[in-house]
Amino acid sequence: MSVGQYSEALRKLYVRMAHACPVRFKTATSPPPGSVIRAMPVYLKPEHVQEVVRRCPNHASMPPYIGDGHQAAAAAPPQHLLVCEHRQARYDDDPFTGRLSVIIPHEPPQGS
Repeated sequence: MSVGQYSEALRKLYVRMAHACPVRFKTATSPPPGSVIRAMPVYLKPEHVQEVVRRCPNHASMPPYIGDGHQAAAAAPPQHLLVCEHRQARYDDDPFTGRLSVIIPHEPPQGS
């Protein structure tokens, strides 16, 4: 398996542990200035949809591994499943729902 593989049939993304999986976002129109992108893992099965997706206890006891000394590894709280390499990534823990997410600013695409 490559670093990440999406199953259309299962509507699931499978990612190799300790490997970055690039994700691209595409919009039809340019979002307003100050817009952000929020990534939040959720369970799809109706019986689990209310549960918060967290790293398992074994992996939460270890720092997230992205690469040697990468700043994202130090920035991500241990319970967060998602780790973002963006230098302005903010990790959010919603006080009402307990859901965990990572937020980055929307940036216009870089010129070719």
